Amino acid sequence: MNQCESFLIGVGWLKDGDSFFSATPRCEAPTFIVVWIMNACDSITLNGTTKPASVERGTYGHAQKMRAAMTYALA
Repeated sequence: MNQCESFLIGVGWLKDGDSFFSATPRCEAPTFIVVWIMNACDSITLNGTTKPASVERGTYGHAQKMRAAMTYALA
């Protein structure tokens, strides 16, 4: 869960010190989660270009675990 917050701060979608997780999820939460998972596991970067073969990507199974972690965190 810290990885998600760190990623969101790194891309500038959260300010340093802001918390993504709260009792009432942000309206952008689904988008934030999808972007975090796509950045880690997709073969396309966030700006639409193809990732080089040398860049490590997560597997489909890893993406499912990331999604499950977010479901647990926001439940």
